[in-house]
Amino acid sequence: MSDADPSNTTAGATGAPPAHSPTTPSAPPPPPAPPIGDSPGPRRAEGPSTAEGPDWTQQVTDLIVDTIDKVRSRTTGPILEVTRGLVLALVAMVLVVPVMALAIVFLVRILNWAIPGDVWIVYCGLGIIFVLIGVLLWRLRAPRGDRR
Repeated sequence: MSDADPSNTTAGATGAPPAHSPTTPSAPPPPPAPPIGDSPGPRRAEGPSTAEGPDWTQQVTDLIVDTIDKVRSRTTGPILEVTRGLVLALVAMVLVVPVMALAIVFLVRILNWAIPGDVWIVYCGLGIIFVLIGVLLWRLRAPRGDRR
């Protein structure tokens, strides 16, 4: 055999094994990486560990997310509750004021029909009733020294 023969599997006179032999077993392929963002369950620091310890990037991310959630719950939460109360009060006022006005008109018409005479008698009667209700509510208010 000559040195130029391609079928020569020896490395020559040194006796070293060939660089790549078809009989040499290859290393197994590395396992596939898990998909990003498809992990079920909460995002906590129980993520994959390395030789140095737990995954610090996951811990930092969880710390930032938790801090933002705490700040939001302490600031935005009360503001939303106050705003919701104001909106409900405004809706109630928009509905109650016209209903009360219509109820008083209805009451005057019914009493004017039921009581014989002019309408001023009904106005005086309802005026006395409203003044008595006002005096009662005035007495139930807090004394001047107890107000804050």
